Amino acid sequence: MAAEANGAGSGGPLVSVIVPVHDRARLVLRTLASVQAQAYRPLQLVVVDDGSTDGTAGAARDWAVAAADPSLEVIVDTGPHAGVCAARNRGAALAAGRYFQFLDSDDLLAPDKIARQVAALERGGAGYAWCRTLQVDAQGRVLARLGRPPRHRYRDVPGHQWHISALLLRRACWERAGPFDPDLPRSNDWEHAARVKLACGSGLYLPFTGSRYVVHGGPQLIRGGALEYARARERAITGIQGRLAVLGPQARPGIEAAGVALLKNGLRFAGQGQWRSARRNLCTAAAWLRGPARGGALLAAALLGLLPAAAGGGGDDGHVS
Repeated sequence: MAAEANGAGSGGPLVSVIVPVHDRARLVLRTLASVQAQAYRPLQLVVVDDGSTDGTAGAARDWAVAAADPSLEVIVDTGPHAGVCAARNRGAALAAGRYFQFLDSDDLLAPDKIARQVAALERGGAGYAWCRTLQVDAQGRVLARLGRPPRHRYRDVPGHQWHISALLLRRACWERAGPFDPDLPRSNDWEHAARVKLACGSGLYLPFTGSRYVVHGGPQLIRGGALEYARARERAITGIQGRLAVLGPQARPGIEAAGVALLKNGLRFAGQGQWRSARRNLCTAAAWLRGPARGGALLAAALLGLLPAAAGGGGDDGHVS
């Protein structure tokens, strides 16, 4: 593994922007430009080239030389292909900032994003802040608007409140929450967000659009189809529920929310014809739920149990340990 750096600035608290990338020599340059365009300084940009074969690292180094920005330190790190979680964790290990901004290699930041969040966090002292994100296609057409305000301390833990590009978190919060899980091929940012909420308490929601999440084809660091997604999701949900369960009755709303998420995942398995995995998810969800949701999970599990594959013969082997 090798790392190279250029330049440095001085001023307020340093923010490290961590960009994992694999085989996106051209596409990543737009993302890097959106970092340079930030109104906030000083910034450190950590580009983690995850085993690219198309010259991505060289393109990032050339961009840094051409940018020639003394207030923007650029580190280009190269290493073997290990996936997005490992790349993010490598970037965090190299980062020197008080704050961390994780930014995927095709996503974009609004020019005032970091400045507004740093100002709010410096005033309020929370461990993290998030804003809204536009999900767009490669032509810039808006597909969805992501990000929602907090509702309940524990019920929010398993929920989708932000896209990863919308988050700015303190280094101390990152250290308490721990790194991304390299064994989760999907849902890893969502699982990490749950740990951030549990480790660092309530954050700050700022109702402005601060990032763009671009959906398009091409090489991806996060891979896998619907079945792999469902299996990763099951593992993530059960891990989150386990963390909530040790907190006692106060965390009951979070356990209920995890149960709803696992119920939906059971239906996702059923949609893939994975009957035994579907029934396992539904039965586990029923144990976490109360009221009508519990009854619905039990009924669905019972109906699936009538299918031969779910009852014992053939079918999937998607057990999650």
